[in-house]
Amino acid sequence: MPKTIEALQDLADWFEKQKRVFPWREDPSIYKVWISEIMLQQTQAATVIPYFDRFIKHFPSVNELATAPLDEVLFFWAGLGYYQRARNMHRAARLIVEKGSFPATKEEWLSMPGVGEYTAGAILSIALNHVIPILDANVKRVLVRLRRYKTIDKKILWKWSEFFVKTAAQNKIPPRVLNQALMELGALLCLPKKPLCGSCPFATLCKAKKAGDMEKFPFQEKKKWVSVSEKVFGILDSSNKILMAKNTDSKGWRQGLWDFPKEKPSFLKETELKTMGMIHSHYIVTNHKVSRSILFYQIKDNKKRINLPADFQFILLENLKSLSIPIGSPTRKTLFQITSLGAVN
Repeated sequence: MPKTIEALQDLADWFEKQKRVFPWREDPSIYKVWISEIMLQQTQAATVIPYFDRFIKHFPSVNELATAPLDEVLFFWAGLGYYQRARNMHRAARLIVEKGSFPATKEEWLSMPGVGEYTAGAILSIALNHVIPILDANVKRVLVRLRRYKTIDKKILWKWSEFFVKTAAQNKIPPRVLNQALMELGALLCLPKKPLCGSCPFATLCKAKKAGDMEKFPFQEKKKWVSVSEKVFGILDSSNKILMAKNTDSKGWRQGLWDFPKEKPSFLKETELKTMGMIHSHYIVTNHKVSRSILFYQIKDNKKRINLPADFQFILLENLKSLSIPIGSPTRKTLFQITSLGAVN
C-alpha cells in the first residue's frame, strides 16, 4: 500500500505540472464540465476546444441552452459529428431547467439523456469533487497495462479505478485531480503504440512495464467496417443557389440537419431539369465507410417561381461561411467544392 500511495502522489504532482490547458479546466463549473464531457465523447480534446468556446459563448448557461430551438443547438454543434449527443444534451438541459437544479447524484445523472457511467462519474468528480471512479479509453489502457490484463473485464477495471480514487481521497488527493490525472496519463504518456514509460509516475506499479511488453496491451480487435453507398441530388438554379432539404427522419445521425435531397423533389418536373454531372465523396461515420454520389441538375427556367415546402430551402453558395442552418461536415465540404457549375463534371 505505501508504494501505491507514493505512486498516486507522484501522479498528482505530475498532473499539476504537466496538465494541458483546457477552457473547461479553468472554470470547472458543473455546466461547463457537463458540456465538455458530452463533446469529448468520441472526439479528441484538441478538436473540441474551438467548438466548446463557441458553444459556451452562445449558450452561457443551461437556461439559454434549454430555451433555444434544437435547430440552433445543432447549428452550433455542426462539425463535431455524432449529432445524437447534441440532441440528448438539449433534452437533458430542458429536464434540468424543469427540475430547477442540476442532478446531484450519480443515479440522477444516469437518468439524463446521453449520460452513462463514465460521464456521470466525470461530471461529479471533476465539478463537485465527489469520490467517484471514471473509466474512459485512456484510463482503461492505463489500468490494463498496470495489471497486464490479457482480456478486458470492465467490472474489474471499474473496481481498480474506484480503489485508486478512494485511496487517493483518503490521502488528501482530490478526486478532481486523481481522475483527470489518470485520463491525462493515458493521453500524454501511456500512448497506444509507443508509451513513454520513462516519464510515467506509475512505472513502479506497472506489470506490463516490468515485463517489457507494454505495447501488446490492451489487445486491439480489428475494427469491422461497414460499407455504405448512397445517392443524393444537387439541384442548382441560375443564380448559384443550391437546394437543401431538412432531414426530418426520427432516426439516424443526420436527424435535424440540412443536406442534399435524397430524392428528386416532387415539386420539380423531370423536364424542368438539365443534367449537369456528378461529384463523389467519401467519409466515415463510426464504423461506416460511406461512398456518396451527388447527381447535379440545373433548373432550366431561371424565371420559374418555386413554392418550396417547409423543409426545403435554396442557399447561396457564396454565403456558405455565414449560413445559420446546421449542416454536417461531409455535406459542407462538398458545398465548398461547388463554387460554380464548372466544379461539376
